Amino acid sequence: MKRLHILLLLIAIPVFYFMPVLFSSDGESNLSLEYWFPALFSSEESAENHIKAGKAFLTEDNLWKARQSFHRATKFDPQNSEAKFLHGTTQLSLKYFEEAIRDFTECLQLDPSNGNAYYNRAISFAHLQNFSSAIRDFTEAIKLNPSDVAAYRDRGVAKQRLGDKRNALADFQKAVALQPNYVQAQVSLGYLLVQMGSVEEGLNHLNLAASLDPQVRGNFITDKTCGLAWAEETQRIIYRACEKLRPEENPL
Repeated sequence: MKRLHILLLLIAIPVFYFMPVLFSSDGESNLSLEYWFPALFSSEESAENHIKAGKAFLTEDNLWKARQSFHRATKFDPQNSEAKFLHGTTQLSLKYFEEAIRDFTECLQLDPSNGNAYYNRAISFAHLQNFSSAIRDFTEAIKLNPSDVAAYRDRGVAKQRLGDKRNALADFQKAVALQPNYVQAQVSLGYLLVQMGSVEEGLNHLNLAASLDPQVRGNFITDKTCGLAWAEETQRIIYRACEKLRPEENPL
């Protein structure tokens, strides 16, 4: 499991869909509690055992104890980049964004090739509304992993938040070109195209997203008389132009 994304509403303001990357690129992927269990009771304290204990706590969704274990690992071995990375990731998951940035920065000083650390630091910057720094880190993540579709999509969102629609569009298009079934990128691209006046093209991407994930249509169920909406009769997302009423048509 490299990265999971949480689908949130994206109607008024673009938001970041993300679950932070939990493991470094060369980290263990087997996280069964049975596998890591001995480390929880080992009489030998070491950074490695604390890392194993922290990963075991992650299988139980116990972020607080995981963070504590990763913190102990950093104290036992301040040069352990994996411990720094995992500690930062739990900080990010617990919404300690400034602390997470500090951990990822220290991790990158030890291991500049960790693209996941750049990605997670970018997400932390984005949560603090520092979109310029987020864009720089997403770019570094992409340099290290040119096929990182999440970094393209999230960099596009950051650019959109800064009003750079043209370059945001390019990032969304790159993300869907790399992975056409990436729902969040299809939604972001569809919304932006509609906003930029390419309504039919935008609807095509939005309806593709809705076909890939039926939950997407819930974002468009509305009683508004104009704008984007889910049409039960056609089972498609449609767009109704919003036109100002003439004075004689104003019911108020």
